[in-house]
Amino acid sequence: MHEHIHRHLYHRHLYHRHLYHLSEDRERWLRAIVGDDIAAELAGRELPAEDMRAAALRMFKTELRFVYACHSPIEMVEKRRLHFSMIYGTSAADGVFVLREVEKKALPDHEWKVKDRRARGQLSMFDDEEHSPGPYGAMRRRHLEDLPALVTELARRTKDAPKTFERFAATVMEKHYVSLAEIKKRIADLAKQGLIDPTWKTRNENARVPDVGDLIVWIADEIT
Repeated sequence: MHEHIHRHLYHRHLYHRHLYHLSEDRERWLRAIVGDDIAAELAGRELPAEDMRAAALRMFKTELRFVYACHSPIEMVEKRRLHFSMIYGTSAADGVFVLREVEKKALPDHEWKVKDRRARGQLSMFDDEEHSPGPYGAMRRRHLEDLPALVTELARRTKDAPKTFERFAATVMEKHYVSLAEIKKRIADLAKQGLIDPTWKTRNENARVPDVGDLIVWIADEIT
């Protein structure tokens, strides 16, 4: 069983009624959601949704002691807007994979199949008015655009502290709406450039991408 917990936090009505504006009940709501210590830091000021989400994610790690704390925006698909946010905590790397796979299955195709506009130099084939991305798809597009640089930066840190691909991928997917396959491709690209050791070839000389137990090890001195 995965060690996990999830809470549907700050539904729009609850959030705007109790958390965004200063009110006599807000301190009680804050303590109930993020704990006494974090609530004390937030007391006395208005809270944008982004700040409240960051506080909830922090609470899952500091107070509930989860290794990974993920945010999943739940949409009202027919209205193309955010309905509420779900915060998910787990101490198992594959718990992160399960969450992102559930998201993918629950989304309309055009929300997941967005394209990296920077890489392709064009808009997504789904960018017509009817099928343009909603909140999740817009964030996923940004995450896809950022993925090459992010994977490279995290891989560079493995020079002195190698990581299994499972843990490496979970770290990426904790805050980014991407898939295992997309991360594997980026890792394989780094290996082709001679920047990381293709350790998966030791397991299977025909393997083209890493599996969960394969180590990610940076071997280049510096990117020039």
